[in-house]
Amino acid sequence: MKSVFEEVVEKLDAKGITVVLDGPSIVYVHRKTGYKLVEFIDGLGPSAERLALEGELKQALKDAKRLITVPLNQNQLGALASFISHIGVDNFASSEVCFALNEAKYENVPRLMQRFRVGRIGPHTRPQVRADYIARRRYEAELFATPDHLNWQAELDDVQATLYPAQRNLNFNELRAILRLAKKRAYNKLGIFY
Repeated sequence: MKSVFEEVVEKLDAKGITVVLDGPSIVYVHRKTGYKLVEFIDGLGPSAERLALEGELKQALKDAKRLITVPLNQNQLGALASFISHIGVDNFASSEVCFALNEAKYENVPRLMQRFRVGRIGPHTRPQVRADYIARRRYEAELFATPDHLNWQAELDDVQATLYPAQRNLNFNELRAILRLAKKRAYNKLGIFY
């Protein structure tokens, strides 16, 4: 299932307009004439992106609660919200991940999530295994497998400041590294060496 943005990009591409993301701006280039239109979203910037992402995640969370019949902890819900918002609710509803969950086979879910690693890089390319999808699935699987009783969020700020002090937009490999270290510190505080 394509995102709304991907659908718009494809429609504009068919009309001879290339869409280029340039930091906080979107540039539309008419290929025949070379005219450019720059849409500055800097006034909203990261706040608008965050609000859009929060809206997608909230909808994915509602979809997860509607489709899954077994109890889930907050970490599992968070992982599934990310997963569903990325692959689409229809793909999730018909996936082995959803079936395994509804059969209470929680231990199979992280492995099954890893199968969703193929996508297109551009509108006219063949689907291929994508490193960014692999990283996202690993993060989601790590979060899904995190027990709810583990107070890893208390360690989060210190870990992020230690690993990535100046960086604000982290990729999924970095987010997973932060999560793993926060979990390790939380387990160590419980006297469990992870």
